[in-house]
Amino acid sequence: ATVGHFHMASSRIAGLLCAVCLATLLPSAVQLNQTSRQALKEHLLGDYDPIVMPVVDGGLQVEVEFVLMQFIEISTKYETVEMQGWLRQYWDDPRLSWDENEFDVPAFHVPIDQVWRPDIVMYEAVEEEQTKYGATVYSSGRVFFASIAKVKIGCKMDIRAFPYDRQNCNFTIGSWSHNGLLLDVAPRLIAREPDSPKSNRSAVDLSVFEGFQEWKLVTTRSIWKDLYYTCCPEPFPVIIVELEIHRATRTYFSGMIAPIVLVTLVSFFVLLMPSPTSGARPALSVTLMLTIATVYFVASQSTPMSNDSTMIGRLYLVGILCSFVLVLASIISTGLNLINDDNKLSQKRLTELFKAFDKSESGELNEEELEVVLAVLNVSAKEKAEILEALPQRRITKHQWFVIGDLAKKADDGATFHNKVIQWMVQWAMRR
Repeated sequence: ATVGHFHMASSRIAGLLCAVCLATLLPSAVQLNQTSRQALKEHLLGDYDPIVMPVVDGGLQVEVEFVLMQFIEISTKYETVEMQGWLRQYWDDPRLSWDENEFDVPAFHVPIDQVWRPDIVMYEAVEEEQTKYGATVYSSGRVFFASIAKVKIGCKMDIRAFPYDRQNCNFTIGSWSHNGLLLDVAPRLIAREPDSPKSNRSAVDLSVFEGFQEWKLVTTRSIWKDLYYTCCPEPFPVIIVELEIHRATRTYFSGMIAPIVLVTLVSFFVLLMPSPTSGARPALSVTLMLTIATVYFVASQSTPMSNDSTMIGRLYLVGILCSFVLVLASIISTGLNLINDDNKLSQKRLTELFKAFDKSESGELNEEELEVVLAVLNVSAKEKAEILEALPQRRITKHQWFVIGDLAKKADDGATFHNKVIQWMVQWAMRR
């Protein structure tokens, strides 16, 4: 037990000694590191001029990488795309290189205003906000600078296929004032292969990209080329980034397209309604036309403003024209059935038939006269036999004649056969 206590005491004493040594050496190490960094700062920035561009063997090249985080807003009304991300830039500055063994500092952070920085911008930017932090300088003279960029770019949009439109929005990254003889601009992402061709390079990183509800980013493409302007003979190297975005259509289909199509199809069944003289057909046709107009009015609140006709607009135009034609057809059909009542057993028609075939003017139709008038009315032989069987005396008074006529009129008035438009359509189809 005594030996065990001795070992435990020895271990505690050793631990305390180690702690004392670390506490003594740590401030010295921190102070040494601070001294090294202070000496490195004086070595690098003592006579450094941030206005002078660095000179690099083979030419100065700035590699650009835009890390797209999210789309903030895509406005087809104002033809703008607002996005947020990180704009990363890499270049070499031999004046900022040092011997790592001498200073024992692999990387050094400096305020970006104290070193030279390329004037890289997005040419199509309508609004731009950049939060700038310090740059990281490595012992080889490599400089890395990243800023949080919130930028709104202009984008010409074609919404003729709305809501199935696909937009191609491009923006150009390049130096604002330096031509290609002084500064080259290239994409940073090189498919992780330094010797990959230009066509495989991409200046957009989507590793942290968050999706957008209304739009889907389908593809990105980076084009590395030289532009020439009328002001200057020198080339200006730029990176043209192409974004292909597709609109999400499910909400537009269920809220706009489907209601307009369904209401338009229902409108065609108006002509099959019974009671052509009741006025129900024109009323329902007008109601359906107003329904289509209401659906489009609500949908237009979400429709992009443009002089070009959209697919929704064309669909609405077809629907409203069909409804308008059906309203006219219903009105004409009802009017024809009210005016041309030859095929209906109206009271006037019944009176004319009774007087015409009551040869004896006795106020009754005998069996022979009744058979003649039923033949004129195109009554079938079976119906004629049933009517004669229901008259034991084989004759019919004027009052009985009107009772039978009223019953026939009510039954006949519910048939769609008396829709003149349908009659013409059926006859035309039979002739074809």
